Amino acid sequence: MRLLRWVLLQSTENTASSFLRSATASSPLSPLAAPPHVQRPKGEDDQGVWSTILNRLALVHNHRRVTTTQGKTADTKADRRSRWSATGIVGLRDAKLKANSLSFPVEVLELDRSVRTLDLTNNKLADIPEEISKLINMQRLILADNLIEHLPRNMGKLQSLKLINLDQNRVSILPDELGQLVKLERLSISGNCLTTLPETIGSLRNLLLLNVSNNQLQFLPESIGSCFSLEELQANGNFIEELPSSVCNLVHLKSLCLDHNKVKQIPPSLLKACKTLQNISLHDNPISMDQFQSMEGFQEFEARRKKKFDKQIDSNVMIGSKGLDEGVDL
Repeated sequence: MRLLRWVLLQSTENTASSFLRSATASSPLSPLAAPPHVQRPKGEDDQGVWSTILNRLALVHNHRRVTTTQGKTADTKADRRSRWSATGIVGLRDAKLKANSLSFPVEVLELDRSVRTLDLTNNKLADIPEEISKLINMQRLILADNLIEHLPRNMGKLQSLKLINLDQNRVSILPDELGQLVKLERLSISGNCLTTLPETIGSLRNLLLLNVSNNQLQFLPESIGSCFSLEELQANGNFIEELPSSVCNLVHLKSLCLDHNKVKQIPPSLLKACKTLQNISLHDNPISMDQFQSMEGFQEFEARRKKKFDKQIDSNVMIGSKGLDEGVDL
């Protein structure tokens, strides 16, 4: 037993392995039998006892990979940091981070220029620290399913960002500095508490997708018409009554979704001006099918929509039980 204690104090896996080989070779005990004076936990066999001893030895060194009794290998902080630095991808989904900025992983901020993707989905973060501005090469920021209420104003320094996902948080206002993210292509902030969007959103000239569904918006800013690259606009589940006339400037728009709002009419020239538009969804709005069909450019829009429908059939894509959706409640 004294010999075993000496091995534990040495705390190296090589010493332990050497000890095991010599002990089992000269002992009448079966291979890996537990030492006779070591108290065995109830229900644990000899191999379990040795696994526990070796596990404790490995845990002495924080920077080593730890082998559990089930044979699985667990990451240490050093392992994760090395992997994050090498790949640029920091994945901390379901990491049980607490609802304060102090729990934001400091080791991530220390990686600064190495981070390309940061995924903190499904934690309990309420705040994002100002120091996040250090991650100047970050291209993807995924913060869905948290408790975030505010975004730091210096986020405008993250000039490399192409994607932001803030779905299912508690954000009530977006900082004006958002407009400085001129490379941004996808912005999704559905399921929050937004009542307005900043006028600076019009500076996002490379934006392809904007999803602001399930908020408390009563209108979209006129500046949204300056998002010239926009292809998909999702604003379902708000309180929007009308669209700004500037949406007619969105010549690359393919899909416009406004279900469950209060829209009574849309800009008269929308269908004619947006020549790539293939889908409009206005279910559960006061607008009527007659109004929609009487708009200038409706026939051309209908032809594009049916062409898309035909392509889906040719590709064996499931359309749904309603067939070709008219886009407006009859």
